Amino acid sequence: MSHWDYKNADTLADAISKHVRSHPDMVEDNELLGTIQKVADEAANTVTTTSIELNRQLAVVRAICRRSGLHECNVHKGWSENCAFHFINTTEYGGL
Repeated sequence: MSHWDYKNADTLADAISKHVRSHPDMVEDNELLGTIQKVADEAANTVTTTSIELNRQLAVVRAICRRSGLHECNVHKGWSENCAFHFINTTEYGGL
């Protein structure tokens, strides 16, 4: 993975962690997201993970987010450049 992929994996793990802490009532989604968080955390700390694996993790998070309506998504398919899940869970303004 490139350095950006490591950073993105780390950011994904952090975003999931923040979301889970902020929404303890979403037990089923949090269990699924927790699994992805562990994988993303490992991906950020190992050289054997590929960017394909990171994209797979992102796809699962997007599917959970869309299915559960965690955040409004501005695209119906694929990755949004303005992903609300990432923005809300990785910025200082996430709690607003």
